[in-house]
Amino acid sequence: MRPSDRLLSDLDDWADRSAREPEARRFESLKALLGRSLRGIPGDLLDGIAERWSVLSRGPGGQQRARAWLDGACLLALMDYEDDPVLDREDWAEIRELFSAEAETLDMDLLSYVLERVLDHGGF
Repeated sequence: MRPSDRLLSDLDDWADRSAREPEARRFESLKALLGRSLRGIPGDLLDGIAERWSVLSRGPGGQQRARAWLDGACLLALMDYEDDPVLDREDWAEIRELFSAEAETLDMDLLSYVLERVLDHGGF
């Protein structure tokens, strides 16, 4: 099983398991899951991904939009994004901001990969 498949499966399990938990608890368990699954990614970036998920889950589109964004951000962090899930321009701009903010601590190959995808999808 590829790391990206494993992560998406773990996110499915997390979503099912934590669906009825208070948001603060879901947020903490998501951060823990991301920390285990995305090793080598700076903690501030993981926190930013979890925080954006939290904001999106309370906004228009709710859990479905938040989950698509979360899946996309995680697949980008694993350098395995293949245009699914489809993200909108606002999502790409947010991803650009999150990853760029950690540019000094990110692996250059990862940063280049993410920013190329952002550029391809109009997030600049």
